[in-house]
Amino acid sequence: MPVAITNGAAAAYPIGPYGAAVPQNNAVTDSPDAVGTRAAYFVDDFAGDQSLSQIINVLTAGLYRIGFSAYAPANGFANRFDARFSGMIAGMELANYAVGSGSVTTWGAFSGMTNLSAGNHLVQFTFNTKGYPAKDVVIDNVYVISSPSIEVPEPGSLALLGLALAGLAVATHRKQKQA
Repeated sequence: MPVAITNGAAAAYPIGPYGAAVPQNNAVTDSPDAVGTRAAYFVDDFAGDQSLSQIINVLTAGLYRIGFSAYAPANGFANRFDARFSGMIAGMELANYAVGSGSVTTWGAFSGMTNLSAGNHLVQFTFNTKGYPAKDVVIDNVYVISSPSIEVPEPGSLALLGLALAGLAVATHRKQKQA
């Protein structure tokens, strides 16, 4: 089971990741939330599959921006065995990778956009170890944000735009012929 650690604390587990201070999340994301002081740390080498999940309730159907940030601490990254990490928000998989193939000591942002219906949606992070000791992952700044709908032009507007572009092409062609 993941534990909550304090960012910047070079403390021993379970307050910090075995003495390796995790900096505050500096990944560029769409999250409106200020960076906090705590993050979720996946570290248990003996648990096999670990997950952290929550049900969110979307009140209004529409287009949503979704995402989170992940980090691999240097001491955990140096561990002998790899681990697999995945993150899914509302049915959209944003990350699924071997921790050893990712970046070490760098916050990474994972994001997307999706149409959500009103109702309950699952946010789930899964960590699977491949032996002892395994690589570690820290997650932070999970978000689901309503996004303004993207206006799609009506067919009549598209036809007018097409006629205007055709007229512009003809005028340009005539001007070139006269020169």
